[in-house]
Amino acid sequence: MNVRPIVFIVVVVCCTVAGWIIGHHTLIRVNNENGQSENGQVTEKTSSVEQKKMLKQGDNSIQNQTSTIMGGNLNENQISTLKGGNLNQNQQISVKQNKKSSGNNGNSLMNTVVNNDKIINSIKNSEGRKTNKKPFFISAVKAKMQPNAKNIQQAIRKAKPVVTDVNVNNGLKVYSHNGNDWTPDNGICQTKDHFIKASLINSWGNTPIYIHSPLDDKWVSGDLMKSGHWEGELVNLVSRLLQQDNDLQFVDLGANIGVFALSIAKLGRSVIAVEPLSINLQRLCKSVESGVSSDGKPFSDKITIIHNALSDTREKVELGKDFQNVGGTYVLKDSNERKVQGSTITGKYKDVVMTAKLDDILQLPNFDFKKVILKIDVEGYETKVFNGGNKFFDTVDVKAVLMEWRWHEGAQDLQQLLDFFLKRNYKAYNPKANPLIQLKPENAQRWPGDVLWKK
Repeated sequence: MNVRPIVFIVVVVCCTVAGWIIGHHTLIRVNNENGQSENGQVTEKTSSVEQKKMLKQGDNSIQNQTSTIMGGNLNENQISTLKGGNLNQNQQISVKQNKKSSGNNGNSLMNTVVNNDKIINSIKNSEGRKTNKKPFFISAVKAKMQPNAKNIQQAIRKAKPVVTDVNVNNGLKVYSHNGNDWTPDNGICQTKDHFIKASLINSWGNTPIYIHSPLDDKWVSGDLMKSGHWEGELVNLVSRLLQQDNDLQFVDLGANIGVFALSIAKLGRSVIAVEPLSINLQRLCKSVESGVSSDGKPFSDKITIIHNALSDTREKVELGKDFQNVGGTYVLKDSNERKVQGSTITGKYKDVVMTAKLDDILQLPNFDFKKVILKIDVEGYETKVFNGGNKFFDTVDVKAVLMEWRWHEGAQDLQQLLDFFLKRNYKAYNPKANPLIQLKPENAQRWPGDVLWKK
């Protein structure tokens, strides 16, 4: 007897049944992601295990899923991709019906996912549920919601980058330490590069700030171009601390393009801004040249710029690149291992810069700070900076230190950092808590990414 026709029929039947089961369960899963059961009642979201399985099925097509969610109707291929398999006959009919009227069939796959606003609202709502189980496509949606290169380029053209010519004789105070003493270094500000001008927004007044292309610096420059803010919560904290005492001034170690330095100068306080990277300094110089403080004085009267890296020795060093993150620039020699592992390193800058000690600032021309708030963000090099600053802390009344902590959690220098501050009677606080919440030293490996040390 010829069994081949029978085998063929069995295979066809099995495939049809399997296709129906896959389509049916996919429909249920997608509906559950929107918080509905088959009969329209609210249900709990799928378990994290199921979400992971769904993510796995759609792994090869996450871009299609996201583009569908972010804008536009689904086509057959996109729905097939979302399911992780081909459409069967019933599903094709469902798609065609929904093309005519996506609102007629409340339980159809098309109607579940075509409404972008409902899906995005569902995502937002799901983030606030007690279960804390996020839909499997939420990371892809968030990724797609980030500005893409085309949008950034359009924004850059709209901003009209201009050739920047800094007048180095316009009262700017720029110094560098050559290993022996301080020398004027206004020449570092000179450039013919095209700079993008943004507005740094503060409650006590806005000021121009010259930024990098967000294509090269997606975090600091990207946020400034988009919103006029970067770490506004921390800037406001520093300003509140300064306003508690009219004699307090500000020291910014790792000034980058000057978000903190310019904000505090706008407040009317004197600032020392330390930065090793030339392309940051050039923008900072132009911003200083363009700014006026709340008391009517030019920023050149308020801000002294130092062109050095800081360490516990004086030597020439090179600076490492962090991909699309100019603010992540770091000293290559003896670099923090956690910093390197947690970054996307793409070589080094052409800069070769001399290091100075924090103690050397005491000999800076016209230095007269008695009481200061200090902010330090040097990408894991903080311990070396403090090792070179014992005399500074003994001489100047440092009321508070705002520092990045994320690169020191579990690092070998953790205890050394704790000892430096604890022996000087500082207490650690979470700077983003209001009111401030004191942190326990025994939990230092689990402290937040930024820490405020305060007397």
